[in-house]
Parts: sequence; C-alpha cells; structure tokens
Amino acid sequence: MTNREAIRIIFVGIHYKPGFKALDSATKTGRATDYITQSIISKYPDKQFLFSKTNLFNTNHLPQAYELQSKQNVKQWSERANYKKPDIIICFGKIVQAEFKRAGYSKNIINAQHPSFAATVIVTGK
Repeated sequence: MTNREAIRIIFVGIHYKPGFKALDSATKTGRATDYITQSIISKYPDKQFLFSKTNLFNTNHLPQAYELQSKQNVKQWSERANYKKPDIIICFGKIVQAEFKRAGYSKNIINAQHPSFAATVIVTGK
C-alpha cells in the first residue's frame, strides 16, 4: 500500500505549548493523540494510516477573541497542514470545532472533547 492509499488522520489542537511541538507526547493532549493513534492501529491492523499532529493557530498562546471567527484561520491551517480531501480531521476542543464548522468543514471531521475535560477516549469499530 502506498502513502496515497493510506488513510491520513490529522489531529488539530488549538495552539503550541511553549517549548513543545504540536500536540507533543509530553503534553496531556499529545498523550491522548498517541493513545488514539495506537487504538486505531490495533483496531484496524489491515489498514495503513498516516498520522499528523497540528495546531489550528501557529502561536504559543490561547487566541484572543479578535483572532477567532475567521474562515482564514482554517484556510491558513489547511495550507500549513497540507490538508487534502479525504483526510480525516480530529478537532480537539470547542474553539477548534467552531472554527472548522464556521469554515464549512463538515465531512471527515471528528469532534473530540479537549483532553483536559475528557475522562476516556474509546475507539470503536463499525
């Protein structure tokens, strides 16, 4: 199976934690993405996946209100993440989810509670 045939799953957090890469495994959200990644791989061993960890905002602080509610946020993310249909996007948290919804993204989107608020993440089959 080539990379073109692999299923690409992109995790999207809100912003960088100072001193860490996007959704770094040393952070709570990064550990959640690692858990989800391993769960998917073990649940579907016959499939190939490409996983990417990204943040919607290219900053190391929580965006201010004036930085939100713009379709440009997702457009800029899309270019940085090299998003292409039919990639699957996993959005962490209500702010990220709202930005993608505002930008008209509805297919292949999985909304996940931010790990700071989530108790358990379970990957289930069909």
